[in-house]
Amino acid sequence: MNHIKFSVGQGCANDPQDVGIVQHLLNVARKRDGDEPLVVDGVIGPKTIAAIRKIQQKNGKSVDGRVDPGAETIQLLNQLAPQLPANDGLSFLTPKGGDRFA
Repeated sequence: MNHIKFSVGQGCANDPQDVGIVQHLLNVARKRDGDEPLVVDGVIGPKTIAAIRKIQQKNGKSVDGRVDPGAETIQLLNQLAPQLPANDGLSFLTPKGGDRFA
């Protein structure tokens, strides 16, 4: 189970470690759906927020573009990626950054 400390998404704290965890978990779900992966750079941007909204909508969750600690979206992402080990978020980040608008 991967936990985040702070909220990730639109209007949130967006701690880079937490964003990295969410981006990585989103990529597991996106791979299942055949969608292009996000750059895991720990930076929130329109592509990451759109991916959060899409997974919320697809799974009948409240569509607010946010992933809050202990709330339904992080629980959903952890259910979709149960095989992933717990991670601090930093090792998910793409080496040398990436698309800063991911």
